[in-house]
Amino acid sequence: MTIDSFKSLYIVYVELNIEQIYTFLKEDSLTSSFEIELFNNSIEDVYMEKLYGQSPAVFLGAVFFKPKQLKKGVVVLGNSGGWATLCNYICKSLNSINIQFDINSMESEIHRNSLVMSDSGKIVRSVQSIVDDKGIWQFNENGEALWFENIEYYKVQEKAKRIDKEILVQYCEKLSLNVKDPSFFESNNESIFVKRQIRKTVV
Repeated sequence: MTIDSFKSLYIVYVELNIEQIYTFLKEDSLTSSFEIELFNNSIEDVYMEKLYGQSPAVFLGAVFFKPKQLKKGVVVLGNSGGWATLCNYICKSLNSINIQFDINSMESEIHRNSLVMSDSGKIVRSVQSIVDDKGIWQFNENGEALWFENIEYYKVQEKAKRIDKEILVQYCEKLSLNVKDPSFFESNNESIFVKRQIRKTVV
Protein backbone atom coordinates (compact mmCIF):
# COMPACT_ATOMS: atom_id res chain seq x y z
CA MET A 1 0.00 0.00 0.00
CA THR A 2 1.37 3.38 -1.09
CA ILE A 3 -0.10 6.71 -2.18
CA ASP A 4 -0.27 5.28 -5.71
CA SER A 5 -2.72 2.63 -4.51
CA PHE A 6 -5.39 5.33 -4.37
CA LYS A 7 -6.91 7.86 -6.73
CA SER A 8 -7.62 10.05 -3.70
CA LEU A 9 -6.17 10.19 -0.21
CA TYR A 10 -6.58 12.78 2.57
CA ILE A 11 -3.62 12.73 4.95
CA VAL A 12 -3.26 14.79 8.11
CA TYR A 13 0.04 15.12 9.99
CA VAL A 14 -0.37 16.05 13.66
CA GLU A 15 2.64 17.13 15.72
CA LEU A 16 1.61 15.17 18.82
CA ASN A 17 2.14 11.59 19.97
CA ILE A 18 -0.32 8.70 20.21
CA GLU A 19 -0.51 8.86 24.01
CA GLN A 20 -1.45 12.56 24.01
CA ILE A 21 -4.15 12.05 21.40
CA TYR A 22 -5.60 8.92 22.99
CA THR A 23 -5.80 10.55 26.43
CA PHE A 24 -7.45 13.64 24.97
CA LEU A 25 -10.02 11.66 22.99
CA LYS A 26 -10.95 9.56 26.01
CA GLU A 27 -11.26 12.48 28.42
CA ASP A 28 -12.73 15.30 26.30
CA SER A 29 -16.49 15.79 26.57
CA LEU A 30 -16.91 16.36 22.82
CA THR A 31 -15.43 12.98 21.91
CA SER A 32 -16.68 10.95 24.88
CA SER A 33 -19.43 9.35 22.75
CA PHE A 34 -16.97 8.22 20.04
CA GLU A 35 -15.86 4.62 19.70
CA ILE A 36 -12.15 4.81 20.57
CA GLU A 37 -9.79 1.84 20.72
CA LEU A 38 -6.09 1.08 20.59
CA PHE A 39 -4.90 -1.63 18.20
CA ASN A 40 -1.73 -3.33 16.98
CA ASN A 41 -3.11 -4.70 13.72
CA SER A 42 -1.86 -3.76 10.27
CA ILE A 43 -2.67 -0.15 9.40
CA GLU A 44 -3.44 -1.23 5.86
CA ASP A 45 -5.86 -3.96 7.00
CA VAL A 46 -7.75 -1.67 9.37
CA TYR A 47 -7.94 1.19 6.88
CA MET A 48 -9.02 -0.95 3.94
CA GLU A 49 -11.49 -3.11 5.89
CA LYS A 50 -13.06 -0.48 8.15
CA LEU A 51 -12.67 2.86 6.39
CA TYR A 52 -11.76 2.91 2.71
CA GLY A 53 -14.83 3.42 0.56
CA GLN A 54 -17.14 3.67 3.56
CA SER A 55 -19.68 6.46 3.23
CA PRO A 56 -19.30 9.32 5.74
CA ALA A 57 -23.10 9.59 5.61
CA VAL A 58 -23.25 6.42 7.74
CA PHE A 59 -20.28 6.96 10.06
CA LEU A 60 -17.07 8.93 10.33
CA GLY A 61 -13.97 6.89 11.02
CA ALA A 62 -10.24 7.52 11.26
CA VAL A 63 -6.96 5.84 12.12
CA PHE A 64 -4.26 7.69 14.07
CA PHE A 65 -0.83 6.05 13.75
CA LYS A 66 2.90 6.73 13.92
CA PRO A 67 4.65 5.43 10.79
CA LYS A 68 7.74 3.48 11.78
CA GLN A 69 9.85 5.72 9.53
CA LEU A 70 8.65 8.90 11.31
CA LYS A 71 10.68 10.26 14.24
CA LYS A 72 7.87 12.36 15.70
CA GLY A 73 4.24 13.11 15.07
CA VAL A 74 1.17 11.12 14.09
CA VAL A 75 -0.59 10.58 10.77
CA VAL A 76 -4.37 10.47 10.41
CA LEU A 77 -6.27 8.63 7.67
CA GLY A 78 -10.06 8.79 7.58
CA ASN A 79 -13.07 8.04 5.41
CA SER A 80 -13.78 11.76 5.13
CA GLY A 81 -11.79 14.98 5.01
CA GLY A 82 -14.11 16.08 7.81
CA TRP A 83 -11.68 14.49 10.26
CA ALA A 84 -9.46 17.51 9.69
CA THR A 85 -11.96 19.41 11.85
CA LEU A 86 -11.32 17.02 14.74
CA CYS A 87 -7.57 17.34 14.22
CA ASN A 88 -7.91 21.13 14.40
CA TYR A 89 -9.93 20.79 17.60
CA ILE A 90 -7.31 18.52 19.17
CA CYS A 91 -4.48 20.85 18.14
CA LYS A 92 -6.33 23.92 19.40
CA SER A 93 -6.85 22.25 22.78
CA LEU A 94 -3.25 20.98 23.03
CA ASN A 95 -1.54 23.97 21.33
CA SER A 96 -0.08 22.03 18.44
CA ILE A 97 0.03 22.12 14.65
CA ASN A 98 -1.37 19.94 11.90
CA ILE A 99 -0.73 19.86 8.17
CA GLN A 100 -3.40 18.53 5.82
CA PHE A 101 -2.77 17.11 2.37
CA ASP A 102 -5.77 16.54 0.09
CA ILE A 103 -4.13 14.47 -2.66
CA ASN A 104 -6.02 13.52 -5.82
CA SER A 105 -4.71 12.06 -9.07
CA MET A 106 -5.97 13.16 -12.48
CA GLU A 107 -8.04 9.94 -12.58
CA SER A 108 -9.90 10.91 -9.41
CA GLU A 109 -13.48 12.17 -9.49
CA ILE A 110 -12.36 14.81 -6.97
CA HIS A 111 -10.88 17.70 -8.92
CA ARG A 112 -8.91 19.33 -6.13
CA ASN A 113 -5.44 19.29 -4.58
CA SER A 114 -4.61 21.28 -1.49
CA LEU A 115 -2.26 21.95 1.39
CA VAL A 116 -3.49 23.46 4.67
CA MET A 117 -1.54 24.14 7.87
CA SER A 118 -3.26 24.99 11.14
CA ASP A 119 -1.56 26.20 14.32
CA SER A 120 -3.55 25.76 17.55
CA GLY A 121 -6.75 25.45 15.51
CA LYS A 122 -6.14 28.52 13.33
CA ILE A 123 -5.41 28.16 9.61
CA VAL A 124 -2.11 29.92 8.89
CA ARG A 125 -1.42 28.66 5.38
CA SER A 126 -3.52 27.26 2.53
CA VAL A 127 -2.75 26.49 -1.11
CA GLN A 128 -5.33 24.99 -3.45
CA SER A 129 -6.07 24.12 -7.06
CA ILE A 130 -9.73 23.26 -7.61
CA VAL A 131 -12.33 23.05 -10.36
CA ASP A 132 -15.12 25.59 -9.87
CA ASP A 133 -18.82 25.07 -10.61
CA LYS A 134 -18.20 26.10 -14.23
CA GLY A 135 -15.62 23.37 -14.71
CA ILE A 136 -12.68 25.78 -14.73
CA TRP A 137 -9.53 25.22 -12.68
CA GLN A 138 -8.88 27.93 -10.08
CA PHE A 139 -5.85 28.49 -7.85
CA ASN A 140 -5.67 30.34 -4.56
CA GLU A 141 -3.29 30.69 -1.64
CA ASN A 142 -3.38 32.45 1.71
CA GLY A 143 -0.73 33.02 4.36
CA GLU A 144 3.05 32.88 4.15
CA ALA A 145 4.71 30.01 2.29
CA LEU A 146 6.02 27.19 4.50
CA TRP A 147 9.67 26.17 4.54
CA PHE A 148 9.11 23.05 2.44
CA GLU A 149 7.12 24.76 -0.35
CA ASN A 150 8.50 25.64 -3.77
CA ILE A 151 6.62 28.77 -4.77
CA GLU A 152 7.98 28.55 -8.33
CA TYR A 153 5.39 25.84 -8.92
CA TYR A 154 2.64 28.39 -8.35
CA LYS A 155 3.78 30.53 -11.27
CA VAL A 156 3.11 28.03 -14.06
CA GLN A 157 0.38 29.02 -16.48
CA GLU A 158 -1.81 25.93 -16.09
CA LYS A 159 -3.58 26.33 -12.74
CA ALA A 160 -4.24 22.60 -12.33
CA LYS A 161 -0.48 22.00 -12.26
CA ARG A 162 0.39 24.69 -9.71
CA ILE A 163 -0.29 22.22 -6.93
CA ASP A 164 -1.01 18.63 -7.93
CA LYS A 165 -0.45 15.12 -6.65
CA GLU A 166 3.26 15.00 -7.44
CA ILE A 167 3.93 18.37 -5.82
CA LEU A 168 2.04 17.35 -2.67
CA VAL A 169 3.98 14.07 -2.55
CA GLN A 170 7.22 16.09 -2.72
CA TYR A 171 6.02 18.24 0.17
CA CYS A 172 5.12 15.14 2.18
CA GLU A 173 8.59 13.70 1.61
CA LYS A 174 10.24 16.91 2.84
CA LEU A 175 8.38 16.32 6.11
CA SER A 176 9.63 12.69 6.19
CA LEU A 177 6.18 11.49 5.17
CA ASN A 178 7.41 9.07 2.53
CA VAL A 179 4.00 8.16 1.15
CA LYS A 180 5.46 6.27 -1.84
CA ASP A 181 7.20 3.84 0.52
CA PRO A 182 5.00 0.93 1.73
CA SER A 183 6.59 1.21 5.18
CA PHE A 184 4.89 4.59 5.62
CA PHE A 185 1.67 2.69 6.29
CA GLU A 186 3.32 0.44 8.89
CA SER A 187 3.82 1.15 12.58
CA ASN A 188 5.80 -0.35 15.44
CA ASN A 189 3.53 1.35 17.97
CA GLU A 190 -0.06 1.08 19.10
CA SER A 191 -2.48 2.99 16.88
CA ILE A 192 -5.93 4.46 17.47
CA PHE A 193 -9.17 3.66 15.67
CA VAL A 194 -11.92 6.25 16.12
CA LYS A 195 -15.51 5.98 14.92
CA ARG A 196 -18.49 8.29 15.23
CA GLN A 197 -21.88 7.02 14.16
CA ILE A 198 -24.01 9.48 12.20
CA ARG A 199 -27.40 9.91 13.79
CA LYS A 200 -30.28 9.63 11.36
CA THR A 201 -33.05 12.18 11.73
CA VAL A 202 -36.51 10.64 11.84
CA VAL A 203 -39.04 12.66 9.85
